[in-house]
Amino acid sequence: TAGIFGYKESNFSFIGDEITLWFPGDTRVPLPYFAREYDMDVTSYAVFTEIEYDLTDNLKLIGGARYTHDEKDLLIDARAGGTPGFDLSGGFPNYDNASLNALGTPTSLDYDKFTPKVGLQYTFTPDINAYLTYSQGWKSGGWSARTNTDSEFVVFDPETVNSYELGIKTTIGDGRARLNYTAFYYDYKDFFSTATGQTGNFIVFTSDAEFYGLEFESTVRLTDQFDAFAALGWEQGSYKDFDPVIFGTSIGEE
Repeated sequence: TAGIFGYKESNFSFIGDEITLWFPGDTRVPLPYFAREYDMDVTSYAVFTEIEYDLTDNLKLIGGARYTHDEKDLLIDARAGGTPGFDLSGGFPNYDNASLNALGTPTSLDYDKFTPKVGLQYTFTPDINAYLTYSQGWKSGGWSARTNTDSEFVVFDPETVNSYELGIKTTIGDGRARLNYTAFYYDYKDFFSTATGQTGNFIVFTSDAEFYGLEFESTVRLTDQFDAFAALGWEQGSYKDFDPVIFGTSIGEE
């Protein structure tokens, strides 16, 4: 199996924030109206392949690979103190591409990544097989862009996951039911997370993390026209190297 993937997107977004700080008692402090316009272009393409090779009559080797290239370009205009609405009416300039670039924050990003896959599949009977796989997944980085100050408008790194999976697939009842059992472990580098800042802005940050769990899924053909589905899962996860304070905002441990 081999293929080529291509994707191109152009989008526009407007976000306006009315924020009021509440203090103990009846004290309310409204902040200036923050408005932002985003124009973004995204281009992504990839080539991928997967092969299977019979080591014995029952044991199969699985191998795959993918190369991905992503480009992102952002044009932003942010203002403060204007009239609430759906455009940038009034107010004063807050930040834009020029001020971000002056701080060393790029508004164009370019990423490349090679991700592999390898596994084994053993067939016990025509109705029962087990498999063990390792694969790597990847998401390109971007911007923590919904912020009210240019100092918090930062680039976050790409997210990478090393995935380990062990499973059994079974067919019973002369093919009328499929029962699948899976155990997995995901080891993330720069896992995407979010938090709300002290001034109401939206913060994206990254931290290494791990997740593991069990899954069960089944499909049963009750009649020639009616199938029943069921699934059950258990998952546990935690951060590995977590900074509980991001831009002065406490965001907890898990």
